[in-house]
Amino acid sequence: MTAIVEIAGRDSFAAAIKFSRENAVDTIYPTFAHTGTEFGDMEDVRRNVELLRRQLNKESGTGVDDLKELADYRLWRALNGRFISILIQKYGFYTPCIGCHLYVHLVRLPLTQKLGVNTLIAGEREYHEAGQKLNQTKCAIDAYKKVLESVGVDIVFPVRHLKDSSELMEYADWLWEEGGNQPQCVLSGNYRGAAGIDSGIDPEKQERFAEEFIVSVGKELASKIVKGDDDYIEIVETALKGQQ
Repeated sequence: MTAIVEIAGRDSFAAAIKFSRENAVDTIYPTFAHTGTEFGDMEDVRRNVELLRRQLNKESGTGVDDLKELADYRLWRALNGRFISILIQKYGFYTPCIGCHLYVHLVRLPLTQKLGVNTLIAGEREYHEAGQKLNQTKCAIDAYKKVLESVGVDIVFPVRHLKDSSELMEYADWLWEEGGNQPQCVLSGNYRGAAGIDSGIDPEKQERFAEEFIVSVGKELASKIVKGDDDYIEIVETALKGQQ
């Protein structure tokens, strides 16, 4: 089989290794999705992909293709920028992180069609020592899966239930401590309170946001994207109006 791996932080590399060990994988296609909010050295990403290539070739003979960099800033804006005031009024909170994670999955859909690959490997993980991340809660991850499955793409989360970072480090001795060797986001921690304390956003609000916005609007976007329709603002606006 072949699969596209979503390259980001160390969790994504551990996910690629774990998936390759548990499945007969001939080739994986590493991809990095630019959001327009990250900063840092892309050379770190390229070096890590080369380390992944060497390890998988040695362990299982799995081929690792050249890194592909993807971006669609208009899609990111439609999900995370244009309708901020409406989303706050509707759901009582806002963070770009959940919509951003949906974006990094959606932006890979054209590539799944081009390559004829319907498996995406993602590094989302429900548990983090620094506290739960709103873009990687159970309801958020379940929502991403529903959206991708609606257009026939199987998104898998091999490290989803790993609770301790030490378990990640067991997959490769070149993996790094959290926050290092990868680009960072200018909006990191936006939903946390002072001194990194969780902001206390109501879980019921999160679940409603995940089901009504991420799933419903996400499915509309996914359906249009695979058909080549890129009028993202209109698609999101129409979907939001339909929920009123």
